[in-house]
Amino acid sequence: MPLSFIRADITRVECDAFAVPTDISLSGGGNVEASLFGACPELRLKAASEYERTGRFPVYVENGADRPAAVFTYVPRYNGNNEKNLEACVYSALLCASEHGCDRIALPLIGAGANGFPVGAAFSAAIGACRAFIERNDADITLVIYDRPSYSYIENLFGDVKQYISDNEIKPQITGRERGAYNVFAYDALMRPDTRKKARMKSAAPMLGSVAAPEAYECEPAEQSLDDYIKNVDRGFSETLLDLIDKSGMTDVQCYKRANVDRKLFSKIRSSPDYRPKKSTALSFCIALRLSLDETQSLLEKAGYTLSKSDKRDLIVEYFIKNKNYDIFSINEALFAFDQNLLGV
Repeated sequence: MPLSFIRADITRVECDAFAVPTDISLSGGGNVEASLFGACPELRLKAASEYERTGRFPVYVENGADRPAAVFTYVPRYNGNNEKNLEACVYSALLCASEHGCDRIALPLIGAGANGFPVGAAFSAAIGACRAFIERNDADITLVIYDRPSYSYIENLFGDVKQYISDNEIKPQITGRERGAYNVFAYDALMRPDTRKKARMKSAAPMLGSVAAPEAYECEPAEQSLDDYIKNVDRGFSETLLDLIDKSGMTDVQCYKRANVDRKLFSKIRSSPDYRPKKSTALSFCIALRLSLDETQSLLEKAGYTLSKSDKRDLIVEYFIKNKNYDIFSINEALFAFDQNLLGV
């Protein structure tokens, strides 16, 4: 997944390199540096030596063959209107890591600690830098939310989503009548095949008289909607998806980047007509293609899934589709705030 969010200590995240916010003396990075130098105190000396040699940030420091590297990036103090400077600092750290061959990058909420940036400004700068970087580069970035205040800020962004979930979520409650119905279904499953066939024919009989006469089909066919096309096309998920990408006018690269899916996974989907994706991956492509709710249901069915009112993640995705917000990063921010699996994997 090109961009994901987790709550963790960044020094414990599995990655090739992690970014370290610092000041000009390489000593003012707050929680990240405190964690880092507690575990790897020699990195500060290596970073200082490298900065003295080059005279510029970011500073890339190797950390042993079996441990992630560190990218020290200079971060200014907040002055009320320098969020764009912060975004540039985050971007430069990502670029430095990538230029040194690091494909998996862990990124803290740079600027929100010792540098005094409000959590909202730091979060917006991080997302902005990650968006710009992913558009131009292939990488997996993990945005690490370290402290509770930062996480609380993200939770509070989605009050309207919380209300939508409350209004629409169906919580399973099995009554005695429903338990009886389940027993009937269980009995039906045990019936002999010939008995089940007769039962189906009997239940269908009253409908036979309502079938339209053959001449009714001689009229001009109505223009087929995209939803009808998806439902009726005789193909699996992979082939239907590729056809929809062609119809959308997007390139493959544009589509999988909008879906927050990496190139390797898309290559598997493209090369295997029988590929069955995870539900999160299928939903990601529905978002990338800007499908309506009905169209989303139809494409999900090709992979054997459906949107459910009893699934909180599905309700969050449904909320964004209904509001025509197809920004995968915003959707994942909301999913993260509600402790749901993100889209893209």
